[in-house]
Amino acid sequence: MARYRIRLDDPNSGEFRVVVTHAASEADAVAAAEALEAKYVKFRVPDDELGDLVERAATVRAAAGRLHAHHQREPYTVTSIREG
Repeated sequence: MARYRIRLDDPNSGEFRVVVTHAASEADAVAAAEALEAKYVKFRVPDDELGDLVERAATVRAAAGRLHAHHQREPYTVTSIREG
């Protein structure tokens, strides 16, 4: 299995993320990255946890990432892929 670095861009904000995955083919790597994006769009923090998460996001990087995922309305799109 080869290692792939996939760049995904937010079509609205200009933000991006890089996903690194191992897959049998480039198409499989893209499919894995797109499946992960679909999970991010479906993810919602339960209402009873949201207030605490907002407070922690100011100082805890993992909390900030979780809060960002909570607000993601549409999947990022694959803009580049490279093997290696």
